[in-house]
Amino acid sequence: MTTVAIAGAGIGGLTAALALHEKGCEVTVFEAVDEMRPLGVGINVMPHSSKVLHDLGLGEALDAIAIRTRCIEYRTKYGHLIQSDPRSVEAGFEAPQYSIHRGEFQFLLLDAVRARLGQGAVIAGKKSVGFEQDDTSATLLFEDGSRHTADIVIGAEGLRSPTRAQLHRDEGPLSYEGTMMFRGAVEMDIIGDGRTMVIAGNHDMKFVTYPISEPLRQEGKALTNWVA
Repeated sequence: MTTVAIAGAGIGGLTAALALHEKGCEVTVFEAVDEMRPLGVGINVMPHSSKVLHDLGLGEALDAIAIRTRCIEYRTKYGHLIQSDPRSVEAGFEAPQYSIHRGEFQFLLLDAVRARLGQGAVIAGKKSVGFEQDDTSATLLFEDGSRHTADIVIGAEGLRSPTRAQLHRDEGPLSYEGTMMFRGAVEMDIIGDGRTMVIAGNHDMKFVTYPISEPLRQEGKALTNWVA
């Protein structure tokens, strides 16, 4: 059996663990923080991504907590409708587009990994600092001095991945593009049908808002993600 070590228990690392487990691999995921918490605000899962999750048997779980985004409405800064673009299955895609709280999504994946791979499949408090490899295996190196050897190592540590930095030593620092965003999520009354994303303004200054909680929608309310 092929053994895989994944550095990072975020959305990418956990999804990779589930997919590799489906292929018969023995997977262990290592997370840097000592205690994982459902952090973040709203994100969108596009149809090509949610198709992977549906194929992993997570469609019902996603439908229970996430909004199936019906369309995007483009509006002026005064709220006047410019154009309405269907999304998700309404646009003919094979799988839905979801608007979801990032932390709830991560913990949905975490619960699935622990249920399918075992409670010990995700090990917290193990911050990766790099890797070593030879012709037959790869070894994750951790900040505490410990090591873990597997057939395959995957770096899923996020934006400042030490795995990527080691593979691409001349990549250079992050490049700031000059865009400042303010964002949050607030419980409020439903806007419209409760399944629509609204983008108002122009390229240089815009406001984006969309609901991210199906349970609240069922109660006639909305957990509304906003970005300015």
